[in-house]
Amino acid sequence: MNKHVARLAAVSAVLLIMTVKTCIALADYQVRISKTDLSVNHSLPEDVWNLLLIGTDTWEDMKDTGRSDTMIVLSYSFSTGEIQLVSLARDLLVEIPAVGQNRLNAAHSFGGPNLLMKTVNETFGLNITNYISVNIYGLRRIIDAMGGLAMHVTEREAERVHRMISIEFPMEQNNPCPSGDCVLSGLQAMTFARIRDLDNDFGRMLRQQTVLRAMAKQLMQLDETDRSRLVEMCLSQVSTNLTPADIVKLAGEAYSHQELKLSLYTLPERGTYVFENLNGMSVLLAETKSLQKDMGRILYRQ
Repeated sequence: MNKHVARLAAVSAVLLIMTVKTCIALADYQVRISKTDLSVNHSLPEDVWNLLLIGTDTWEDMKDTGRSDTMIVLSYSFSTGEIQLVSLARDLLVEIPAVGQNRLNAAHSFGGPNLLMKTVNETFGLNITNYISVNIYGLRRIIDAMGGLAMHVTEREAERVHRMISIEFPMEQNNPCPSGDCVLSGLQAMTFARIRDLDNDFGRMLRQQTVLRAMAKQLMQLDETDRSRLVEMCLSQVSTNLTPADIVKLAGEAYSHQELKLSLYTLPERGTYVFENLNGMSVLLAETKSLQKDMGRILYRQ
């Protein structure tokens, strides 16, 4: 793996790419996709490396099952050193191979990470072959192991976090969520990233990006001892098809790069989609050519 990919670890660490563990999903998927059948676009420039970050709203050890509530393309440019994070709308109506039309996040429930990578590649014209997956409970534990997360929260968001925790985790100690510049616990940060009803799914994606940026910044500030302790704790929190050798190389070199060139995007972009009701299902409609063009512009400056 090119040494320049090391910079990716600063952001991939958000979902603990440094976990020195490769997991193979054991789920009984309805659609089984081979790792050699991911509809990779081989015409793309080789100086950009793409990875799919997957967040699932599932319980405990169930990392590679269920719908993918979070889907983010993490892209690193060898030529510029830039990292792009592109959040994908979960309600986007797509053609899922061997399934048919459905929301993008449904691909994961039908065929796990491989079917989701294949669907993302076909929809956005990409070449993704690697993924990192974490569920909301793993994310909570990771943030708690970091000592909480420093970020900015509005009063409305703070109120909503407190109410959601009261409803969804009634047995948990539920201290009022602070607003302004504050430090959130793992439970509070996890809940913050899941808020949707204050605005819409695009607002939720922006909050997820806020959490990712805060995690990346905080992880870059850890010393070697704390970083090693965090890696050890997180061994069971993440699923990935990256090899241990790849991960060790990333972790070993990432922190020699102090400056992080990070840009955040969402797709589809404003003005390129419409909301529709399809058989009682609320979806986003966008032209595939437009999605591929916008992704190409963001990642490859095409």
